[in-house]
Amino acid sequence: MRKLVVAFIIGACLSTPTSAQTKGDFEFGFNTGFNRSSAAAPNVAFDHGFGFNIGVSTYYYFSSSWSLEAKFIYDQKGWDNSTIFDEAGNGFRTNFNVNYLTVPLMANYYFGEDEKKNWFIEFGPYAGFLLSAEDTRFGTDVKESFNKTDYGLCVGVGIKIPVNNKFKILVELEGQSGFANIFNDTSDMKNRRTALNVGLNYTLK
Repeated sequence: MRKLVVAFIIGACLSTPTSAQTKGDFEFGFNTGFNRSSAAAPNVAFDHGFGFNIGVSTYYYFSSSWSLEAKFIYDQKGWDNSTIFDEAGNGFRTNFNVNYLTVPLMANYYFGEDEKKNWFIEFGPYAGFLLSAEDTRFGTDVKESFNKTDYGLCVGVGIKIPVNNKFKILVELEGQSGFANIFNDTSDMKNRRTALNVGLNYTLK
């Protein structure tokens, strides 16, 4: 399967028309992806949880090599193989589903052939705004135990495959590493998330 994906990307790069970005271009995109997330705490390991994300993005190009990107993402995060306690102090195994509106602001650097520069790396800060939090064993709403905001660093690598002079297919591997404690106590737990995204971008020249 991996070989087929790589072959498709290489073939698309060789066969699709050139759509080089220039200074002053705006680009708008829609993307969705598969999330693999967890939480990190000192001396504590949790299993990864799985979910999806869906979002929109805008880009402004300063040159053919650099753009500034803002995203707005519905982001499913969380972790598996954790513990929830009842009022009597009894512990039960459970998973946590924690959903955010995530807003990254990233610099994008494009590279490749001079005429195309289809490949890119991206990096920058993100802010996350808590939408919901729930345990899966009892379906308990645990939102009040979480901080309302999260923040950290977002990095990624990907390719934009031109379809014509206006549209590009986006394939992206993107990760987030949180710096803030996600709980409103002293647990010192931080979000971790990796996503494989696909999307469609439209260039406004």
